[in-house]
Amino acid sequence: MFDNYSTSNQTGDDMGNDGCTQHVTTKAENVGKLSAYVIVFAISLFGNILILNVICKSKNMHRNTNLLILNMAISDLVIPVFVIPRRVIQIALELPSAKWILSGVTGEITCKLQTFMQDFSGLVSTLTLVLISLERLVAVAFPLRAKMVTYRLRVNMIILSWVVSAAIHAPYFYIFKLFEFNSEVYCIASWEPAFEEPSTGKFYITFLCISVILIPFSLLAGIYTVIVSILIRQRNHLRDAVRGGIIRDKMNRNVLKMAVTIVVIFAICWAPLNINLLLLTFFRKSQNAWCTPPAFAFTAEFLVIANAAINPFVYFGFVENYRRNLKRVLTKSILSTNVRKTGKRLSVRRETFELTSITCDRVPSSENVVSGIRMISSKRLDSTRRRSEVTMAENL
Repeated sequence: MFDNYSTSNQTGDDMGNDGCTQHVTTKAENVGKLSAYVIVFAISLFGNILILNVICKSKNMHRNTNLLILNMAISDLVIPVFVIPRRVIQIALELPSAKWILSGVTGEITCKLQTFMQDFSGLVSTLTLVLISLERLVAVAFPLRAKMVTYRLRVNMIILSWVVSAAIHAPYFYIFKLFEFNSEVYCIASWEPAFEEPSTGKFYITFLCISVILIPFSLLAGIYTVIVSILIRQRNHLRDAVRGGIIRDKMNRNVLKMAVTIVVIFAICWAPLNINLLLLTFFRKSQNAWCTPPAFAFTAEFLVIANAAINPFVYFGFVENYRRNLKRVLTKSILSTNVRKTGKRLSVRRETFELTSITCDRVPSSENVVSGIRMISSKRLDSTRRRSEVTMAENL
């Protein structure tokens, strides 16, 4: 969850005056932050689109874990589409974190939708990681039953992950509202007037921490512990196995390494932001109030955004099939481009040749002109002779 929620209990009088030391951002810091966000934007957008392109254009990748990787890439695209542009605008215009540049109905819609999408996509990625771990467990522990996990079942589980994520974050469409302080508009979370503050907010944050963090990562830790123990036991049995079994075991290990790496990176990127959120929620109004250091706040937020740019490197780095299909897709695109260019050149040359041939056929040469004159003269002489012969015959 991002920084809009941290200002939910503030008022217009204490906005930015909650007992914490104010930090003045320099131009050098803004330039550095803008550069970092632009780089992450380009990598996350291009990298995840490349993943989608590779999986969609390679028929042999429309199965197994690849479909779940496709789902995770789609959820990661929410970051460069919805989150980073707003951050870039805020830094460029030097706006406060919760300051909203739009007002009215458009401002209300964007306030609710943008805050919803950024946390909604994070939960979709978390649930996708759980699905990947379950599929790896079936592939390792029950290899003969792996085919029971059909394409339709994967699609249904993916749809369920999106529905569950939307249901958990549905309250965002109520709690996030626009408030006006000192002629400025802010997008802030508030449970009033239907619910009490701050007890309801603390309850919902606790619910999110349990459902979004504690339960999924406990499942991930337990599942991968079971998988690792199974692989250790299978290592002795595979010494006398045939080559096909060894190759299959190697592929399972590579996919497992990729999945574990994604989980670890995801946990590292999201942990600082969630810790900061808990501290702000439960210790902001206490005697020992928690004031987030500016550097820590930016790092925590940036790590979450950078996670969408890191994942494509993990996919291509661990799985050779992704690299091979990437080369194939790039080769086909380059070849098709060259073929189109060559076709255009040949068509231009062919049209030029046809025009030249037509012109040559239509324009007579000097020899043809002379021969034509000779034929016309001979025909005229023949007709004159015939007329004179006819006249002499009549005279006779």
